[in-house]
Amino acid sequence: MFRWMRIIVETIQREQDMIIRDVETELLIVQGAAGSGKTSIAMHRIAFLLYHGLGSGLSSSNFMIISPNDILNQYISTTLPELGEENVQQTTFESIAHSFISDKLNPEGRSAQLERLISGGNSSNKIH
Repeated sequence: MFRWMRIIVETIQREQDMIIRDVETELLIVQGAAGSGKTSIAMHRIAFLLYHGLGSGLSSSNFMIISPNDILNQYISTTLPELGEENVQQTTFESIAHSFISDKLNPEGRSAQLERLISGGNSSNKIH
């Protein structure tokens, strides 16, 4: 059904391939403009590291993808299996923040904030 990853593999540039196959760097941050291929490169890097780490016991449980929203999570959840990888943990920054502060504060989610802003409402007791 999905052929995007095969198409992307055919267009990977030398610099992107170096990022995917880098085994020296433990923490790697890739920055770029929207649509520059960051997510695709990250998915290929995860697949490469999992394949490369088979002998060392590296598994999908060693990875967590933190996305800015659930829409990107849905895309990733269909992309990684296409690369042969499943069960990689995914969450959003909002979910992580909510788990740390929800018992102390009453955080306002993005949807609620957008709804409030559109309706012209005011909420002085919410975190923005």
